Amino acid sequence: MPYNGWTKIDNGREGLWDLDVWLGVLEIVSRHEGESFYDENSPIYQELEAKHPGKGWKKYDNDANGARQFRPLFRDYPKPWTNTGTLRLEDQKITLTALGRSLVAGEIGPAEVFKRFLLNWSEGGERPFQILASAILEANTPLDFRDFYFGVMQGYRPGDDISASLAAARQNSQGQPEKTEERRLKLLLKIMEHAGCIAAVPGEKWIAWDKELLKTIARQSATPSPAVMNVNWADVPVMASGDAAGAGWRVGKGLLTRFLASLLAKRFLILTGLSGSGKTKLAHAFAAWISESEDQYRLVAVGADWTTNENVVGYQDALQAGIYRKPSNGALDVVLRAENDPARPYFLILDEMNLSHVERYFADILSAIESGEEIALHSSADKLKASEDDPLPVPPKLRLPDNLFIVGTVNVDETTYMFSPKVLDRANVIEFRATADDIAAFLDAPSKVNMGALAGKGAAFGPAFVVETSVDAQLDGATAADLKARLTEIFGTLAPIGAEFGFRTAYEITRFTHFHAKLAGSGWQFKDALDAQVLQKLLPKLHGSERRLGPVLKALEAFCTTHQCDDSLKKIRRMQDRLKDGFTSFAEA
Repeated sequence: MPYNGWTKIDNGREGLWDLDVWLGVLEIVSRHEGESFYDENSPIYQELEAKHPGKGWKKYDNDANGARQFRPLFRDYPKPWTNTGTLRLEDQKITLTALGRSLVAGEIGPAEVFKRFLLNWSEGGERPFQILASAILEANTPLDFRDFYFGVMQGYRPGDDISASLAAARQNSQGQPEKTEERRLKLLLKIMEHAGCIAAVPGEKWIAWDKELLKTIARQSATPSPAVMNVNWADVPVMASGDAAGAGWRVGKGLLTRFLASLLAKRFLILTGLSGSGKTKLAHAFAAWISESEDQYRLVAVGADWTTNENVVGYQDALQAGIYRKPSNGALDVVLRAENDPARPYFLILDEMNLSHVERYFADILSAIESGEEIALHSSADKLKASEDDPLPVPPKLRLPDNLFIVGTVNVDETTYMFSPKVLDRANVIEFRATADDIAAFLDAPSKVNMGALAGKGAAFGPAFVVETSVDAQLDGATAADLKARLTEIFGTLAPIGAEFGFRTAYEITRFTHFHAKLAGSGWQFKDALDAQVLQKLLPKLHGSERRLGPVLKALEAFCTTHQCDDSLKKIRRMQDRLKDGFTSFAEA
């Protein structure tokens, strides 16, 4: 039975997907953002018609009374840009999305945009690109259009015998493709060419080009969550906070904004503070909220006896050939599931991460987060299983998937180890404190959080959350100048004691500022992002005696007072109070 959903990727005008037209329109829109596409005199139409004539940018109909009525192309045929998440049409205004701006600025290429589109697009409960990618890989030979039309679209699904489907299709020598479906199927193949995963060869045939990308597309779930490409990110912390309240949990929009901006800026985050103050609950609740399934997250309790990485990634059995011993806590399995399902977010939550020395069990993972290099797991040439029915075999090497987020919680007391500066330097550190007002508000109606009421409420944002992490940071001119001035100033303050920061920290602060602005929305102020980054990225590494830290904390106090970094200022003053004992640090036991 033909898959009719394949005809819904566009509603006509397939020529608008031609790469020169598609990219040309985005470049033109970048010069006319905010113009009304319903205004026939908008300057954008003059440039569109001059560069790409004959596409029907402006048309006219007669209304019921016979009056001439303007009908813009963008009203009926915006899908090449809205479906790829590069253009937004709201209130009859035309603007680029952050992804579209990154593309026009040359920060990413068209192939990257179409790759994301292939990974996120679904129709009628299926992924047509997954079906095409699977067929191309399994056939392992050039396929012509009739192969795709009769053998794949009408007769094949991943897991079927592709040889049988193609043989049956080739017997249908008299059949003729339906014209509309033919155009739309060719459009799907064109999009795959744009992404660089297949290539056209003479004779109207297509071959595999980027097999690794094809394998990634082929692994997509057959029942995906809806991809939200044009997310209004300012709505996300508001919705999450509202859903949390409905589940009996109070979490402020400000904390959620900092939490989300930190995860989007970098996929490793540390939560520290008072025991029982909600660190683990925040990580667990957000993972449950944005996930479709409990398989997408794992809460792992770190043990005091963790002295090697075997507690996270397991080990090859030296006595039984072909067997891999996975850790029973499920940490490796959640990483493998993330690798096999790259469109959705996965979370590894390490509870009480500093019960053991972090460098002993987490060093190679910290390195892989930074470098993107693979972690060596075993010496076998083939994948190994933990058992005969293990659905997640372990490859010899594993790169941490881009959709895996790692959150560690930290308690500070006499049973734990302090984090080294090199660990703190690799993450945002969000501190949790409870005030008397917080306790009083909780005691007015004490209750446990209903995790079931949160589960899956934000799952529609999952694919977009993954995509957003790979978007390059973009700051407007004024914000970029302010950030440069403030970071240069505070760098000079920290340098005398060797606590200055490097390029990585500056880069991650820039990314945090970008995402914090998007999540905060129209009321965003630069000082709030600056305050958060002084508190979360710069102060956590400070520790020492009164002689060493006293002058620096005084200078930081003046900096935070001048630039209205109120939360950082409160923290600095608490650290100063503790200097009376001769020593202070960010961590408060």
